[in-house]
Amino acid sequence: GQEVVKKIRDWEQKEKSFRDGTESKIVMISFSYYAADVMMAYRTGCDDYLCKPVSAERLDDILTKLGIERLPE
Repeated sequence: GQEVVKKIRDWEQKEKSFRDGTESKIVMISFSYYAADVMMAYRTGCDDYLCKPVSAERLDDILTKLGIERLPE
């Protein structure tokens, strides 16, 4: 997961179209609760981090915080 995040962020840095604040929003979802893993995810470029199991309410909160609207049901 962290390797993919790094590749996405590296690619965005190279592309002029992503230099205007329109970077991808990345939420890493993992079983790991270790502080070192969480901090590494943020250092790699994740916008947020959730530990499994993830409730729909918690995911909705994170997506709202990141400015991502929920699709109509």
